[in-house]
Amino acid sequence: MADLKYKYALTSSDEIVDISTITEECRVNEYRCPACGKPMSFVIQKKHINWSNYFRHKEDGVSCHPNAYLHRLAEIKIKERFDRTRPFKIGLKRIITCSADCEICDKAKCSLEAEEDVLDLHDWYDTCTLEKRVNPENINGSKYYVADLLLSQSKNPENKPILIEVWVTHE
Repeated sequence: MADLKYKYALTSSDEIVDISTITEECRVNEYRCPACGKPMSFVIQKKHINWSNYFRHKEDGVSCHPNAYLHRLAEIKIKERFDRTRPFKIGLKRIITCSADCEICDKAKCSLEAEEDVLDLHDWYDTCTLEKRVNPENINGSKYYVADLLLSQSKNPENKPILIEVWVTHE
């Protein structure tokens, strides 16, 4: 993967920065790769008007797999959105199953898809943690599990947390 070009990097204060916001004066700042944490530099295309500016790893031969880069970037952006946005709404589709003979479809039991329920996660959770190691009742026989993002309630730690997994796909 020779010299991949990246649109985003982390600042020294762990903020995501978009290459489109970088100017010549920003050369004194330090930037890191969101995926591997290694130093990045930015390239400003002065000679070619139609070429885009980009970040790249400073060290020759170093580049992160695009999926790892996108995965980590998504984790950071979701956490940033949770921390800064109120309300933080999600939609959940729920299936309603008839408990007796269904009068609508004449089946013993049927399942109907209900409308989407919209929930504000801030009603139940106030903390979002990246890459959190947890051991909730020995999941899948393993000793622990690392959640990409863990939503928890600092004021009521007995509330069950939500573990969020980020899945990068190009389908």
